[in-house]
Amino acid sequence: MTRIAVLFDPEPESWGYRGDPFVWRELKERLGDFELPRTEQELGDALRQQFRVSVGADLDTLSQVQITRFAHGGMSSGMISGDYWRDRALPLLLQRYTTMRGNSDVTPSGTSIEDFDQKTINGIGHYVYCLIDPDGNRPFYIGEGKDNRVFQHARGALKDAKESDKIDTIRRIIGQGQEVGHVIIRHGIKSKDDALEIESALIDFASRFVGGLSNIAAGHHAALRGLMSVREIKQRYGAEPLTWIGKDCVIVNINRSYSRDMDSAGIYEVTRGDWPIGSRKVNVIRTVLADYRGLIVEVFAVDSWEQVPVDNGKMRWRFSGSVAAPEIRKLYIDKVFRKGSRQYPVAYNL
Repeated sequence: MTRIAVLFDPEPESWGYRGDPFVWRELKERLGDFELPRTEQELGDALRQQFRVSVGADLDTLSQVQITRFAHGGMSSGMISGDYWRDRALPLLLQRYTTMRGNSDVTPSGTSIEDFDQKTINGIGHYVYCLIDPDGNRPFYIGEGKDNRVFQHARGALKDAKESDKIDTIRRIIGQGQEVGHVIIRHGIKSKDDALEIESALIDFASRFVGGLSNIAAGHHAALRGLMSVREIKQRYGAEPLTWIGKDCVIVNINRSYSRDMDSAGIYEVTRGDWPIGSRKVNVIRTVLADYRGLIVEVFAVDSWEQVPVDNGKMRWRFSGSVAAPEIRKLYIDKVFRKGSRQYPVAYNL
């Protein structure tokens, strides 16, 4: 007989407020000895009921509350986050339940596949791998590693309450009673750097021609040495470097939204916004340089700026304008912005 307690181990690696882990442990204690219910609905009802008993508030409507017995020091001591429980903790417990009901071979640790033994680990060295979605037998993530790295994604997806395309895909696969596929693409690689280069090339190729990858970041040195057309190779290695920009300029990085078949109108649409630019800067910026992997692919003259809301409630800036006049455009177009990779999406100088 399987008890509800198994759903609570391991604990999530992240929490909303400092009181949330104590609610988690109290729910485990209150419900732990009960047998797993027959349906997900019954489990959800039981969790919501015991949450109300522990916290004194309805999980579906709670914003936040402070519980004195859960206060053990710290800025948010004793605070409980309703958003965390609705969006992360409760879905995580329900997903673990679905996994156990859907596939008796899959444990709450997230995978039924055995690790490589030490002899295998010693033999394969560094390797590059991909995770396969059994629905269509398609790769959805490419990575590099050694030891048992290839198996850690499936386990981590049920261990943590974080959200990402990769984790969501893994949870869906396991929740449907299936297993994530694991393929070692190349092994026996001499060093991590060599493995990173192979990983990067595969991410570039698959992202362009296969699609559907859930890798958040581009591969190692992708901006400098990644997949390019012949025209881009000629531009990058035959073009002049960008050594100066005017004080009225901003460089915006469009790596995530640019495609090589875009004309100037298409580049304009992905370059317009929405950008985290300071109000003082907006007042002086009249030229926008569109940067794709260090290459200035188009130049725009700004007619006006407007503020627009984004998903997290913050405000960003978007411009309206047109392709810059020929005398301005030729100062920047097809020149190489040799600053390498940068985290911030906008730059005001070199």
